[in-house]
Parts: sequence; C-alpha cells; structure tokens
Amino acid sequence: KQVAHCRCFDLNLHSLHPKNIRQLQKIQADFKPDLIHSHGKAAGLWGRLLARLMDIPIIHQFHGMHWRHYPFFLQGSYFAYERVFARWTNGFVFVSYGEQDEYDQWIDENVSSVVIHNGINSGEILQEAQKKLLMQRLQIPEQVPVLASITRAVYQKSLDRLLQIHHDLLLKRPAVLLLFGVRPDELRKF
Repeated sequence: KQVAHCRCFDLNLHSLHPKNIRQLQKIQADFKPDLIHSHGKAAGLWGRLLARLMDIPIIHQFHGMHWRHYPFFLQGSYFAYERVFARWTNGFVFVSYGEQDEYDQWIDENVSSVVIHNGINSGEILQEAQKKLLMQRLQIPEQVPVLASITRAVYQKSLDRLLQIHHDLLLKRPAVLLLFGVRPDELRKF
C-alpha cells in the first residue's frame, strides 16, 4: 500500500560500497531536501557524508552508541570517527540522558542536542475489568498513580533518574513504579 507524499528507496546502507553515496546524491538532486535526519550508525555515516558533500543541514539520532561491546582499539576508532562526523552534524537527538552524558564525555560536550526519550505506546487500552484485576493481582491500591517502565538496568537508560523521579513523587503522594526488564539484583545497584 502506498502512503501519500512518501517515497521509499531500497538501499543497502550497511554496505560500505561507494555506489551508496552516488545513489544518495542522485536522490538528493531529484528531491532537493531541506534537512536530513539519520538514525543509527550506518545511516549516520551515509547521511552525514551526504550532508557534508551537498551542504544540507543534518540532525543525527543515535540508536544507542553501544561502544562497550567493541574491542578496545575499535572503541578508540569509533570515538575518532564520531569526533570527525560531529563537526559535520548540525544537531543530535539522544534517547536518554545517559546516552547524552556519554556523548559529552567521549566525543564532544559542546554539541547541540536534545533528549527525546524512547517510549512504548500501546494502542490497546485496558478495559476497566482487566485494569481492576491487574491492580488486585499486583496489590496496587485504587487512586494511586502507576508508572510502568519497560527498560534495562544499564547506564544509558538513566534508571537512576527514573528512580529519583519516583522518589520525588513519593514525597508528595503514594505511587507505584513497575519496572519490566529489570531484575531485583540489578535494581539494588541503582
């Protein structure tokens, strides 16, 4: 099904083949975009290269920096790569304050950026009977706000900030925080 005013281009941007930049330049010449948004490492490479070559502003959004799983020498190479490409980038979107803090620490603390938290939004609304059953099962009193967070207990997800917000809320009124994806032993570390 086609979406009005939307065009898709099937490019293998995970490949480092130079034909990618030629294809992107052709698309740019045909459509003359006013702004480029890239999301993720491979898209960030090609998007920022195209933006630099064609003098188009670019906003880059990390899909997590995830540098820790690289061997030590590749970590340094990744940081060097990001320091060069940061100069070609007009602004950044981070999915957590933890990720933004890491970028400031390892790449460039003077970067123009904003944090837009990752989130999960379900279109399915609980029926009142289902909600009451869940609240009984979880022993949550009625009229108490409940925050559910699907996350991991890693620095980048800013679990410490979420716990601080929950603490501040508890000073004012009862509240319940449900953490999905965090084990009790991991929670204790925070």
